Amino acid sequence: MSDPDRFSSEPTPTNQPVARKSWPDYRAVWRWHCYASLFCIPIAIVMSITGGIHRRIRPIRDWLGLQQPRVHMTGTATGLLLIALFLSAGCGGPRPITGGTPGVLRAGGDLLADMQITVHQADGGSFRPLGFAVTGADGSFQLVTNEARGALVLQPGLYHCTLESAGSPARIPPVLTKPETTPLRATWAASDSILLLEVPYRLLP
Repeated sequence: MSDPDRFSSEPTPTNQPVARKSWPDYRAVWRWHCYASLFCIPIAIVMSITGGIHRRIRPIRDWLGLQQPRVHMTGTATGLLLIALFLSAGCGGPRPITGGTPGVLRAGGDLLADMQITVHQADGGSFRPLGFAVTGADGSFQLVTNEARGALVLQPGLYHCTLESAGSPARIPPVLTKPETTPLRATWAASDSILLLEVPYRLLP
């Protein structure tokens, strides 16, 4: 007689668990992240170089018959730019610094956007830069310390502020770029809450 268990076609169950690999694993995700960064960084570099040439070098712009560019980003373009920055910054770029002394920059009654403000304080016979800020579309800003290491909260005293373009097409007179000659001077008191800077004339492109 034959043994039915010997010739059974059913597999014999085992008590050992079957190992399963998780997908995607950590190495795959990291590898894709690096590929995305290598793809986005060259695009950002090319856009920065060509955009700088277009905006800054007037003879080239005139030779091409181009006007001063004014960028209006759509929602889609803004989303793509944020994704590119997110990927190239290593999944977690620096967060905006808040809490510094707030202020508003005007020129001849107009709000000035895309301007870098540098705050100086007299130190003996020279001036020492304490921090800076970049104005938004409404001319508002918040001061940060040098190299943007933290928020800058002004203490009572006299401050000289200089200007330089951070993307603004406005022409800045040399008098506004030096702490010794700038008319943007503010005496800050402990009771003050907003630093109001007013250029006494309009800045034209």
